Amino acid sequence: MKPSLWKNYYDVVILPPRALRDYAIKLSKNFFEKYHSRWTLGKKAYLPHLSLYHIPVKQKQFPIFMTDLKKAVAGQKVGYLKTAAIDYHFLMLETEKPLWLKKLQAKIVKKTVKYIDWDYGVERFWHIERFPRHMQKACRRYLKEYGTPLIGANFRPHITLTSFDGKAPTFKPIRVKKFAFKPNALYVCELGEDHTCQKIVARINF
Repeated sequence: MKPSLWKNYYDVVILPPRALRDYAIKLSKNFFEKYHSRWTLGKKAYLPHLSLYHIPVKQKQFPIFMTDLKKAVAGQKVGYLKTAAIDYHFLMLETEKPLWLKKLQAKIVKKTVKYIDWDYGVERFWHIERFPRHMQKACRRYLKEYGTPLIGANFRPHITLTSFDGKAPTFKPIRVKKFAFKPNALYVCELGEDHTCQKIVARINF
């Protein structure tokens, strides 16, 4: 798979530790081999990650965006993240959503939303009709206000495993391995198809 970059469209992310990364890649490859999904996670592109904020930023504003992102993260106390289950509708390996993570995401959005490049046309990168009907109204409002639908109750920390063209097949559920880890850094990655993490461009230590 040759990665395609969405230039200047970024994601503020947490990267899982090696064991969880490799497990997510294994799950992704299983979907590809058994159900013929579009792509698989990897170690050099399509990186397993937990998204906190998708945001396109003009190149000239990226340095000040990073300055304010570092301010949002400064002094942040982090706890553990624990894997929960696979959501087969969105094909994502979910984690629990502890209070410290909710607060961190809210701080990041509040501090950096002003740097959104609204000329980028973020609406074309989201398919709100794929969300459950009860979520769609809030998705559209958040997309208009914050450039992403994944805000508030719609923020569900997870690792996206893959995607399909059209309607996904019916899956046989599997028992998910349990992982718990305490992240030591945030990363900024440049995005590609399906909001995949293609290229790490910055790291901010907690």
